[in-house]
Amino acid sequence: MITPSTIRIAVVNKLRAVFPTIPVISQDVEKGFVQPSFTVRFEDYQPEQIQESLEQTMNIRIFYFPNFDDPDMSVDVMDKTYEIPRAFGNKLYVADRALNINEPDVIEIDGILEYSFNLLFEQYDAENDAEARSDAEIMQDLHIQMKKEGN
Repeated sequence: MITPSTIRIAVVNKLRAVFPTIPVISQDVEKGFVQPSFTVRFEDYQPEQIQESLEQTMNIRIFYFPNFDDPDMSVDVMDKTYEIPRAFGNKLYVADRALNINEPDVIEIDGILEYSFNLLFEQYDAENDAEARSDAEIMQDLHIQMKKEGN
């Protein structure tokens, strides 16, 4: 089953594969963090049970903190503006699924780059499928006799 944790792992693994020299930090960003680095945040996670399916929506934000002491910082940020969305494309591969990336957006604020996108997907939830439960009564043999009309 796909969970927020498995999605986070997929995002972090993608960043590490494409940008192996840039660390992905998981703690809240304050002072004294490594530069350059990435951090990933999830916002507006909304799980909704719909019969035997679980619909999930979430917004994922990836922050890129360049090396502010680098004289070519603006060039680096401009390059990452292109490279990060290109790395993800229009799909996020999680477990055996390819989830559509919706509403991708890249903005730069005070030298910090933010790439965000939304995910919306459904998955079968066996725990809430009354028909699949082992305590459900199993259907017996069904015998049908059919007659043609007009005879």
